[in-house]
Amino acid sequence: MYITWKAQTYIPPIYTGKTLPTAGSRVTASVFVVQNGKLLDLSGKTIYWYMNDEFIEGGANQQTVEFRVPKEKNDTVAEIMVRLPDTAGGLVNTIDIPIVSPQVAIDAPFPRNAVAGPSFRVRARAYFFNTPSPAFLDYAWITNGKEPSPEDPEDLSIAVDPGSTPGLPINIGLTVRNPISFIELASHAKTLILGQ
Repeated sequence: MYITWKAQTYIPPIYTGKTLPTAGSRVTASVFVVQNGKLLDLSGKTIYWYMNDEFIEGGANQQTVEFRVPKEKNDTVAEIMVRLPDTAGGLVNTIDIPIVSPQVAIDAPFPRNAVAGPSFRVRARAYFFNTPSPAFLDYAWITNGKEPSPEDPEDLSIAVDPGSTPGLPINIGLTVRNPISFIELASHAKTLILGQ
C-alpha cells in the first residue's frame, strides 16, 4: 500500500523539489495498493484516514482525502495513517509528512557575488507560504541600512552610487510575511561585492 501527498503551498516555478506544507497548510493525500504487480481496484472499498491518531475521514471510495496539517508552529511532522479493513489482512500504512517553516531566498545570480553598476537587480523567491501567489505576501527590503520602495516588491533594482570603489560590500536584507498568518515569516540576507 502506497500513500502519496501534495501540499497546497506556494513554490516558485523554477523549484523542482517537493512542495512541503507549513503550519496549517492544506494537503491532498491518496492511497493505492499494488497486488501481484497490478493496481488493486479500490472502488467500493472502505478506507479510513487518520492524522496523529485522530480520525480525519472515511468510508467507501475515500481513496483521496484533503486535510490541514496542525497549525501549531512547533509541530514538525504530521503522521498520516490509512486503514483498508476490506482488503485481505486489513492493510494499514503510516507515513510522516514533514511540516516546515516558510523560506525566502534573495536570488542574485552573479558569479562570485560580484556586481557592476550603474545598477543591478535581485529577486525574492518565497517558498512554502500558504498563499496561491507571491503577490499576496508582504516584502520588506533593506540595502546598506536603507529601505528602498521597489515598484515590484518581489524584484529590487539597486543603483550603484557613482564613484563607488571596487570591493565595496552591498548588504541586502529581505523579510517576507503572510499578512493573514502572523506565524508565516521568513528572512534572508546576502552580501554582494562591487566589482571593477
